[in-house]
Amino acid sequence: MQCKFCGRDGTVTMIEGKGKPLTQEISESGKYAPLMLFDCRGYEPVDFVFGDGWKVESLEGTKFENVDLSSGEYAEYDEKGECPVMISNLRATFEVTK
Repeated sequence: MQCKFCGRDGTVTMIEGKGKPLTQEISESGKYAPLMLFDCRGYEPVDFVFGDGWKVESLEGTKFENVDLSSGEYAEYDEKGECPVMISNLRATFEVTK
């Protein structure tokens, strides 16, 4: 891509296989989960918008596909495991790694 303001070229590439899932333990600890790793050249990300296409798994193992997190939350009921499934208070942060 090219910057509209300065005309410089840059890229942002997601590095596959470097992210880790957000687990209940990480969530309850209040820490961030490293969901993705990006190689940024010429650009510095400042925000992340959660969209659709996410996979969610309940504590009982039921999988939900193509989950839309664009509203910042998700709620469903796991019929098989007889338990609620909920994601809320989504936040993103970026850390520089070498």
